[in-house]
Amino acid sequence: MIVLAMDMNVTPAIFRAFMMDRIYLPDHLGLRMLGDKRNLSILLELAQNGKFSPDENALILKNIPWTSFIENKKVIFKDSEYILQELLKTDKDKFVIKVARGFQGKDVFIGKFSTDKEWEEALELALKNSAFIAQEFSDSLDFLAPNTENEWTLHKLIWGSFGFGDSYGGVWVRMSEVKTDVGVINSATGAVEAIVFEIVN
Repeated sequence: MIVLAMDMNVTPAIFRAFMMDRIYLPDHLGLRMLGDKRNLSILLELAQNGKFSPDENALILKNIPWTSFIENKKVIFKDSEYILQELLKTDKDKFVIKVARGFQGKDVFIGKFSTDKEWEEALELALKNSAFIAQEFSDSLDFLAPNTENEWTLHKLIWGSFGFGDSYGGVWVRMSEVKTDVGVINSATGAVEAIVFEIVN
């Protein structure tokens, strides 16, 4: 039996069957927990407080963009304290608001691509739901890649690696042309997917 874990109600019977290898789930049940982007905020806070090894703290702080639950609170951003709501309103172009357990680019609002009114509405939605995060905007480097007309043009890329058990499998990308960039790079909103050709020496 094949089921998609992200779209199902996981009852104790399903969990038990999964643990006994009686059903196969292409998406691991743990994705429900690991896929919650609020984990990034928790990781950052723990690393800032030195709760991991020095190497792990440095790795987290270097690679995870600033992230915070959206709620009425004070936050530290770039070594200064702010009221989160005011920070997001004042410097909207530096931030993204997104639903914590979203997919397919839904409920993602990019400050620099939003009008003031759209951004205000996104912030109001986030404050009402307590299921949204704010993240520092991270722009993509531009790469030459073929578009849907097989012309090589500048694209913004989202990189994803995959594996098979403990073995490295490869890398795939989602690509969106720079000339049509709207901030969200997702297949459901028009991005193209491609496998990266790798040369190993």
